[in-house]
Amino acid sequence: MHIQMNHIDTPDAKGTTSRPETARERQLRELQRAADRRSAARPKPQQPSALLVGGRDLEVVENTLHRMRVATHRIPSLDARERWQEPSKLLVMSGRQALSMGRSKPSGENKFTTIAIFEETSRTLRARLEGMGFDHLVRGTVHPEALELLLRRALYGKEEQRGLPRFPFGWDVTWSTGWRQRRALLAEISARGCRLHVPSGLPRGGKLQVRIPGGVDGSEAITLPGRVIRSNPASTSHCDDSVILSVVFERLCTEARSDLVALLSKLRSGPPAIPQS
Repeated sequence: MHIQMNHIDTPDAKGTTSRPETARERQLRELQRAADRRSAARPKPQQPSALLVGGRDLEVVENTLHRMRVATHRIPSLDARERWQEPSKLLVMSGRQALSMGRSKPSGENKFTTIAIFEETSRTLRARLEGMGFDHLVRGTVHPEALELLLRRALYGKEEQRGLPRFPFGWDVTWSTGWRQRRALLAEISARGCRLHVPSGLPRGGKLQVRIPGGVDGSEAITLPGRVIRSNPASTSHCDDSVILSVVFERLCTEARSDLVALLSKLRSGPPAIPQS
């Protein structure tokens, strides 16, 4: 006798009733597996070293970072609806975008350095940005050499810390040996010395005086005597001068040292804007 067996649904291990998988369900499962494989194989976006938030006002910064070969990404704003990835080292924001954040600068899992860029020279605006906790402020137009030095310190400074802090400057100054005065670019300065870009160098041990004009947030002009400890060919394209002099200050009088300390305190937030001629 032939007995026909009908399929009977049986409970599975979880107590639910199992049934044969339909062709449609099998097709959907295979499509999902294929999508999962493609997603796993797709390369993840590289985390940028530097994130720029703003518009055309950050083009100079962006071009400088590209020239330095820094992985950079720029977005118009930190809008929550936009997808953006936290930078590993540096966040640069336009002043307008920075102020839109409210009372504090952006923060994240990474301890990145923050810089605000703004064209206005308003002290009120500067005070608001300082109160938000930005590490550096760049106001007005700064010398390209000073901007690149600031970006390098922001990106790699923690790895290169040594001795006294050095501050990017980017102003034209005068230096003299005896009665003859010549112009130079003051690239950076510290409490111990400075670095000058000059057309022709001095031998190691040569004596000179560096005169810094006043005008950095009301600072006075300063004359600083010093001695050359290094004279090397320049490797930057930001100026026509071909020699870099590394100078150590010597025999500073009490007034000059006090004025230097006051000047350095004004440079802690960032390099000064180039004076308007």
